[in-house]
Amino acid sequence: MDHLLYRILNGYNYLPYKDSKLKVYSPTLRLLHRASSYLEEVALENAYDERHMYSSFAKQLLLVNRIIPFNVEEVLETIAKEIEELKIDMFMNYTDAKRLEAIRTRLRLTENKQEDYQSKLHSFDHLTLEGYLNFVKYQYLLSKTIYYKGKRYLDNVSMYEMDKVVSIVNRVRISIKEYRQLARDDGWRSYYNSVKKSPFKNIQKVTEEQRYLLSFTHMYDSAYKSSDCPSDVVIQDDDIFDGWLLVQRKKYNETQQNNEVDQLLKSRGVKDGGEVFITTKDREYADKINSMNTTQSKIIKQQRSDVINKHGKAEDKDFHDVKVAKQQQTTQALASKFKQK
Repeated sequence: MDHLLYRILNGYNYLPYKDSKLKVYSPTLRLLHRASSYLEEVALENAYDERHMYSSFAKQLLLVNRIIPFNVEEVLETIAKEIEELKIDMFMNYTDAKRLEAIRTRLRLTENKQEDYQSKLHSFDHLTLEGYLNFVKYQYLLSKTIYYKGKRYLDNVSMYEMDKVVSIVNRVRISIKEYRQLARDDGWRSYYNSVKKSPFKNIQKVTEEQRYLLSFTHMYDSAYKSSDCPSDVVIQDDDIFDGWLLVQRKKYNETQQNNEVDQLLKSRGVKDGGEVFITTKDREYADKINSMNTTQSKIIKQQRSDVINKHGKAEDKDFHDVKVAKQQQTTQALASKFKQK
């Protein structure tokens, strides 16, 4: 970890190459801005180049050749939700070692499935203008950040030599897992806490690697400062910690939603009510109102819709939730009578 930390703090890395070393800088914000400007020029020059297909056409090719399903976006959304639920499940069961590892195995399999779909979805990206521009940006940044014996190295080398160097650089890229480990590392946190206001003084010279490290550091800082601060066991496990974050987000969203409901009811003069009907012609507003229902309320709405769709019309007594509520009232009334006797 110390080697990676010093690399990030210094803003560059040394890699053995031939009879000397490559000095590889991490792109700064200033360089990334210059790359974006350069990319705009390249995009204008290639906007009508017939060698590059539109992304929409690339997707059509994938669909026609049955490389991806027609509902690939829905499939990926479902998988993403499944991953979130598995991480929440890990957090809720992290004290049960056997169950925890079973969930982790399912999580890895689901992530592999997600990666497979993503890989297929983007398999023709290199043929599109967007894919070409990403390649140009990557080449531009490499040409400005790789030095050999004090000189920029990739300006005048063969494609073979360039591919060789790029392969070496890619092998030592810092992974998300390593950034997270560094953000929790005592050595880094000690330095960060001592200069928290400005760990990197010149914002224009902050490198990409430094930004990633700061981002994850702030994430863990928020957890440490939380009134519901997780244990070290949770913080040290990326999957479990992600589950904790998702639970916190749900709690926050529920609180925000309850506040919105209270404000909405007050604005309409409603002080209390089991069911409140709000009409609107705005589809977006209707969706927002519907999202304010609790999970239980949404289930009841669906059950009632099913009854109406089946019979064409319905009264209160036909709904399952009303029947259950009446049964509970009867049971409670009988219980009270027995208590009085």
